[in-house]
Amino acid sequence: MFVVVIDPMLSIEQIVTYGKKEEYPWRMAKPLDDMLSKLKVISESTKIAIDAKGYIIYRESYGGGNLVEYEEILSLLTASTTF
Repeated sequence: MFVVVIDPMLSIEQIVTYGKKEEYPWRMAKPLDDMLSKLKVISESTKIAIDAKGYIIYRESYGGGNLVEYEEILSLLTASTTF
């Protein structure tokens, strides 16, 4: 599983370092050039979960979602994902 961080001010090295510091069990990544437009991300703080088959199973924009939802989605993805 990957978590893609979209912050143009951060390098991939900074993102990976942050993930290790926080002891995240997933790999950190940055988006490809056209990824945001293909996923129709038009606002900051968009959260999208894509399962191992490539289906979007969760999507929330700015202000949507909460910690409980995020933990449930990440647990579901972690349980069903093979690296």
